[in-house]
Formats: sequence, C-alpha cells, structure tokens
Amino acid sequence: MTKKKVLIFVLLAIFINSIMGILFIAVLFRSDYSRAHMVKTDSKGTQCYSEYFSDMQVIADNKIIAHLMITLGKERLPPRYNALVPWGKLTPQDNKDGLYEAVSEVYFTNISNEPISITLKTIGTVGGIQSLGNEIVTIQPKKHYKSKPVVELGSNYATEYSFTLQYTYNSKDYQLSSIATRTLLKDVGNNTVEKIQDIKMNLAKQQSKAEKKAGDDVLPPQI
Repeated sequence: MTKKKVLIFVLLAIFINSIMGILFIAVLFRSDYSRAHMVKTDSKGTQCYSEYFSDMQVIADNKIIAHLMITLGKERLPPRYNALVPWGKLTPQDNKDGLYEAVSEVYFTNISNEPISITLKTIGTVGGIQSLGNEIVTIQPKKHYKSKPVVELGSNYATEYSFTLQYTYNSKDYQLSSIATRTLLKDVGNNTVEKIQDIKMNLAKQQSKAEKKAGDDVLPPQI
C-alpha cells in the first residue's frame, strides 16, 4: 500500500471518528436536555442540577414526615396526561425559555407507633395554590402515603421553589411553609434516607431533653 493510500485511510478514519463523536455528544446533550438537567456556574464553581426539588418537614405532633418532591419533565407525569411540552422533539431552540412540566407530590411517612389521620386540603408550589380535594387519609405505623400528583409548568432555570401545605390534624387546621431546593445530579438517591435518619435522631434528642427537663422540674429545691 502506497503512502498516499495510507494517508487517505487515516484521514477517512479521523473523519468517521469525528462524525461519531459529534453524534454521541448530540445524543448526550439531547438526553440531558430532555431530562431537565441544568448546568450553572457561579463564584462557587460549576454545578450540574438534576430535575428534582425536595424538602422534608415534620408535622402532626412530630409523628409524620412530609417529604415534598417536585420533578421537572415527563418522568412523573400521570398516565394519559396530555403533555404541554412536545417530548421526543425537543431542541434548545424549541424550548429556549426552559419551561417543563413540574409534578409536585408529597410523601407522608408515619414514624410513630399508631395510625395517624390527616385531611389534605391544598398545596402551593410552582404555579400557585392547588386543591388536594380535602382527602382524608389514615397512615399506618411505619408506612407512607403519596398525595395525588399536581402538574404545572415550571422553569428549568430555578434552583428552589417555595411551597405551602394546608392540612387538618386532630380537628385543627395547619399550614406548613418551607422551601424545596434543587438536588445536585451527583446527590440524586444519596440523601433521602440520610435526611430521614437525621430527622429521627433530632426528634429523639428533643424528646430526651424534654424528659430530662420534666424530671428536673419535679425535683425538690436544693438547700
């Protein structure tokens, strides 16, 4: 084989390899884009955010953990939901304003040793206050219940959403207000169990302090 033919084969291989690389990058970018990932660079460096927002709070006399999850994209859309975003045909030009369906759901976990009943009234997350239908739910010990999904349009450029939850417990109305922060891609799946364990440990410490204080209060005065 002549040097000229060898050079032609080398150039052809480089060309084909370049085309495959470009296609791979395009597919990868399209996949991340359709999954509502976001890369943000600031003074702290470059961070890649997932499509998930979350927050955990304790309600109902410290007997229930309310875990709010907001998911951007099609992953958590209800069956037969008529999507507003044309999934499968997305390009950065199609969706340059960064709007995606945002599905809000709350997981209620009973960490007590008795059944707990609550009435779910409203939830306010991405696009305003939405009714939860005054649904009465009874959650058995060590079990959880997931609220019905609420679908709105959210922004892929957001890193947090404020939210409210109105509910009734023991015939009294309550409103929980907090902020759901966006989970970094590297932390997906790593922090939920840890957060629940931290909450349980903090509750145990609070109970221990309260019991100690109650014991101190009944002691006779020191002479």
